[in-house]
Parts: sequence; C-alpha cells; structure tokens
Amino acid sequence: MQIYCGIDFGTTNTVVTITGKNGNVIDSFTTPTILFISREQHNISKVYIGADALEEFEEGHNGRYLHSIKRSLHDKHLKHTIINNQHVTLAELVRYFLEELNKKITSKWGIIPHNIVLGRPVIFSPNKEEDELAESRLLEGFRMAGYKDITLLEEPVAAALCFESHLDDEDEHFLIVDLGGGTSDFTVVRRDSAKEGIDRYDILGIHGINMGGDNFDEDLMFAKVSNPLGINATFSSKSLPMPVHLYRSISKWNTIHSPSKKKIDEEFRDLQYQSSDREAVLKLKKVMEQNLSRKILHKVRDSKHDLSSQAETSIVFDEQNLDIKENVTQTDFENIIDSRTRNITGNITEILDRAGMKPEQMDKVILTGGSSQITYIQKVIKEIFNEDQIIIDNNLHNSVSKGLSSYAYYKGIKIS
Repeated sequence: MQIYCGIDFGTTNTVVTITGKNGNVIDSFTTPTILFISREQHNISKVYIGADALEEFEEGHNGRYLHSIKRSLHDKHLKHTIINNQHVTLAELVRYFLEELNKKITSKWGIIPHNIVLGRPVIFSPNKEEDELAESRLLEGFRMAGYKDITLLEEPVAAALCFESHLDDEDEHFLIVDLGGGTSDFTVVRRDSAKEGIDRYDILGIHGINMGGDNFDEDLMFAKVSNPLGINATFSSKSLPMPVHLYRSISKWNTIHSPSKKKIDEEFRDLQYQSSDREAVLKLKKVMEQNLSRKILHKVRDSKHDLSSQAETSIVFDEQNLDIKENVTQTDFENIIDSRTRNITGNITEILDRAGMKPEQMDKVILTGGSSQITYIQKVIKEIFNEDQIIIDNNLHNSVSKGLSSYAYYKGIKIS
C-alpha cells in the first residue's frame, strides 16, 4: 500500500497526516493530547483521549485527567504515577493515548500505520541525559502501541518541507519559528529552487528551547488567579507570606501527581486558621482538594486566545462557589509574558548568528504553531524583521505532520 504517515505527537495537540503515492497529502486530523482514565479498582480499561477526554473531565466523571504529558517526558525524577492502584510509567501513558489514537486512525482511514515518521522537538531538555530519556520514553510508548519502524525527524525540519506554497520562486533563505505548546523551535533554511523535493532544502541552523504556549497559560494563571486565592495574604503571628509553591503547583498543565487529601490537610493545617484572608485560602484549598486547577487553566487559555483579537477580557470561574472573576488587559498580558517573549527573540537572534546570517538576509520568516497567534509575540518579532518578510501561518496544527508525511514519501517509508 503506497501510503505514507507522519505523526506530530504534540504537547497540546497530536496530528496525523497521510500522503499518497504521488506525494500529495491525502488527509489530516487533529486531536488534543489529553488523556482521561476512568476510575476503577485495579484495572485500566476505559481510556478517553482528545475531546472525549475533556468531556469526561468537564462532566465530573471519576478518573484521572492528564494534559501536556510530553512536557514531563524528560523528568528523570518522575518514574511513574499511580492510577487505579497501578504503577504507570510515562511511556505507558503515551501508549494508552496512542492505542486510542490508533482506533481513530483505523476508523477514519481503514489503515494501521506500523511504519511512520515521528516528529520530535529540537530539544526536550537542554540537559543531554534528560533529552535522551525523553526520546527513549516517547519511542517506548510508540512501540508498545504497535508502531514498528519509527523514523525520528526534528519538528522544524518537517515544517520546512510543507511551506513551499508560502515562498516565491526567488526566495532562497527563510526562517521558521515554530511556537508550540511545550517547545519553541527555530530553523534557518537555504532553498535551491532548481532541485526537487527534499533535496532542495539545506538546513543552515536549528535550535530549540523547552518553552511554549503552556508556559504563557501558567504565567497568566499564576499572575491573575493567585490573587483571589489569597497569595497576598499572610499567616501566623509573624505575618509570614503564603507559600508560593502552592500557587505554582496549581498553575501547571503537566502535573502528573495529584496531592492526597492527607497531604493537603497537612499543608493547610495552620494556613486556614492563621491566615489574614481565611476565605481566600479556603478557596485555594478547595481548588486543590477537588482538582479544579485544570478547569481553571482552560478558562485562562480561553482568555489568552481572546487577547489575540481584543484589548481586554476576563477569567471567569464560578463553579463550587469560587466566584473567580479577574479582568485581563492586553497590557497586563504583555507585562506577564514579556520575559518569555524576549527569550524567544533572543533565541531567534542566536540561531541567525550561528547560521552566519543577518535578519535582513531572510527572504521569508514563517511564524507557525499556536503561540504565533499571540499579538505581542508578533509585535516583538517585528522589531527584528520587516513586516513584509513575515508570514503568519494560520494552518496552526498540521504543518509539522504534513512535513513528516512528506519526508516519509521522499524516503519511501510506507505504512506497512
């Protein structure tokens, strides 16, 4: 069967693309990289992914909700989590997701893609040992799910293969800035239009950082939602500040472990009785006890998206009598994410320097990935490049997977 498959296992979304014998994309589909594992006594049999997982979680069904597991793959201290009284490794979490993804692939296309090209970020972690651990866990999860021949390709290199339609015939040098949920990748490419297919692209420089859209959500959550939960309160007769780690912990997308009720009671034994704002601190305790932080983070993410098209919005969460309503202006958001945004532009400058290129030598600068839609990021990148150099890719999710499947076609990696 002359079908070629690329899979972009992303922090926020996973995208599968298949390409046919002529090298043209046949179809793609996207599903959020979310897992919901139903609560059972000693078994894991009901697993939901994507929109189905989110629905199970939002309807309050009993189980474990897992988001952004890709961001935890490099964590050498995280050996496993306990689900339904079983030890579950990170590779097994990847496997559970993929087993459900395989059902969707077979249902949609009637195929089982044993041989694939799989994307990976330029770096999972700047630490070499952690980077290798993340890659090995990812590959182990895919193999456990039935994938046999797995070819890895850096995600921004894959993205370079699918942006031909954005380029003019005379364009020779271009930069791809891929701002994903967990990582940001940068690739400088030289293109020889006289050549064909994959041979026309020469990668002059590639670089990445393990920071992405999730971090913007988490920073916004910490900066705004911490206020009604009592972060500015004090406790004890010595007027001690509230423990910041509690607010950091509820602001994380990729928290694998949920604290036990005993652990929460211990944390709040003194806080809830000695706080200068007991009502707010009890709200924080309720968020932790009832595992509401992910639901709030979804509201925070919605507000982040709102700020791509409007000057002001609100984070509203009124479940469980929490009555959270925090206004966020575009200026607030810019101040909150400024240091991370400057980190992105600093890394753009660095990769150009490594490639021996200057900003004005880029014929095109292609911004892709979900965070490329953030107005402030676009604004700061325009401080480096002229506006006519910049192309904002509105096809946010499948550029990498299309490039992966194109690479499979060029290399003759058929699905079986």
